[in-house]
Amino acid sequence: MKYLSLLLTVSLFSLNAVAGNILRVKLTCRSENHGRTKCDSPVIIKNIKVAKRLSDAKCTFKESWNYNARTVTVDEGCYAQFEITPAYKDIECYTSGGNWGYKECYVGFNIFNIQHISSKGHCLKNKTYGFSDDYVWIDNMNKKRHCDLTRLRVYKANINYSP
Repeated sequence: MKYLSLLLTVSLFSLNAVAGNILRVKLTCRSENHGRTKCDSPVIIKNIKVAKRLSDAKCTFKESWNYNARTVTVDEGCYAQFEITPAYKDIECYTSGGNWGYKECYVGFNIFNIQHISSKGHCLKNKTYGFSDDYVWIDNMNKKRHCDLTRLRVYKANINYSP
């Protein structure tokens, strides 16, 4: 089986503070010479659909393409761009009682990305909150940018992915 380097585009469809807005990941996968090809996803796949067929050959689910939690497999000449809804978990992470300080909230899995849902204060991604590997952090050391974050959507990374 061939492993292709992937054309990966991360699309963030509106990152408003509304729980219904979910990150989408686009992944392009091509069956070479009508053979079977596996394409690793950078995220754990919750749901997937063909966003755009790029071949003359059909791309029919369970016939010429399929997926599991970590990979998309194409066959029979299917070449398509897939839109993936990553698996995620909504969490609450905040500093105790709005106190100044630094807090790490461990999530129990590797993180692909995070999305702000709701908070108190002035929260700026990668300044007053962010993530590293398997935890989300909040930094309230800067009194001008106090962020008492309460709800985040945390997207699960595929630790086996290598572009």
